Amino acid sequence: MFITTNADDAADRDLRELDRTFSITLQENPEYFLGMNIEYGPLGVIKLSSRTYAHTLAANYADALAATTVGKCALRLPADAALTKAYEEALDRAVPPSSQLVKEYGSKVGALIYPVPCTRPDLAAAVGYLARALTFPTPAMNECANKVLRYFIDTASAGITFNGDAASSALEGFSDSDWSVAHSTSGYCLCFAGAPLSYTSKRQQCIALSSTEAE
Repeated sequence: MFITTNADDAADRDLRELDRTFSITLQENPEYFLGMNIEYGPLGVIKLSSRTYAHTLAANYADALAATTVGKCALRLPADAALTKAYEEALDRAVPPSSQLVKEYGSKVGALIYPVPCTRPDLAAAVGYLARALTFPTPAMNECANKVLRYFIDTASAGITFNGDAASSALEGFSDSDWSVAHSTSGYCLCFAGAPLSYTSKRQQCIALSSTEAE
């Protein structure tokens, strides 16, 4: 459990309640927690990233990335037209994928799913598309997975920064949707202290007949 507060009395009260029921160990200002790197700045600034996890994936998938045609990402978001086109072609493909491709692709996508809800909202849309094709990947989708993996590794230090400013402590919400001839994709983001607190990118269950219905 990770507790942040600017009210020491409230934190002490909550910790005493927990200690009555559980055996707890306190660690002030941890630098690593459940795969997240935590950095502290002045005036209550806290940055969360998946830097260490990204370096682990770089080592685990070094051979796959070395064999791919994907080069440096140039810091461009991986959810692009090439990904959506590869997904649409995968849907229409009649030839089933090999078991080796399914295993390799599933391993990469599974590894990429982990940091999305923790520190990387910029990966949500791309990883969402990749996850839709887990049972029917194609070589093109596998190359897209390599591209997203390359982007994640090249931007390992990117993350979420809470600014600690009381003036930005209001909870803000945003939502949007594309409109597809098939299933549209919805997304929302709740922000607090200048950073995303909760977010998702998700395929809609029904087929919208208009942009109004999609949203």
